[in-house]
Amino acid sequence: MFVPPSGFDIPNLYIVVLLWILTAISLISTVQGFIKKQPDLFYGIVITLILGGAAFVLPIFNTSGKITIAYYGIILMSGAVCGGVLAYYELKRRNYDPELVWDLLVYLIIGGVIGARLWHIFTPSPSAIADGRTTLFYLTHPISILEIWNGGLGIPGSVMGGLIALYFYTRKYPVVSFIDWTDIAAPALALGQAIGRWGNFFNQELYGAPTNLP
Repeated sequence: MFVPPSGFDIPNLYIVVLLWILTAISLISTVQGFIKKQPDLFYGIVITLILGGAAFVLPIFNTSGKITIAYYGIILMSGAVCGGVLAYYELKRRNYDPELVWDLLVYLIIGGVIGARLWHIFTPSPSAIADGRTTLFYLTHPISILEIWNGGLGIPGSVMGGLIALYFYTRKYPVVSFIDWTDIAAPALALGQAIGRWGNFFNQELYGAPTNLP
């Protein structure tokens, strides 16, 4: 039986070089913004510090010398981006600024990941329970809640978390109403889900019930 690979490894050196390049780009952009007296330089400074800090501490804490990139994560992000592109053109068709999609997507991803993790924690799957990762385990080992790389994300929680993030986003930026956003996002969510499900294939999970057919 063919078993697809779950991911691939990248040496630390390549990641560190990429992080330093991104740090330099972010720093140059922030300095240019400072020279031009542009507002909202706070995010540029924070991003620069995060990227530079990550490049510095990665070789110290990741002693294995490599980082494993899971196909599951790549496919999920591809689904999110494709859904964003669909929402982009729908916003444009409705005569809204389509660039709003990319601002919102950051909020949706953060809210979606938090919601997906909480869903797993409070409704663990039978396989997670068999491994001892019950709700009580997470509540008594709070650090494990942050270890999403050990598995445990639920799509229903992701949708709920995204809706909550969307609600607070529209409260702060009411250019497009919450109702309009949900209408715009519905087909984008379906597309993202259709693409994201292929991640389950690479993880070899979420099969149906056994069959007695040939």
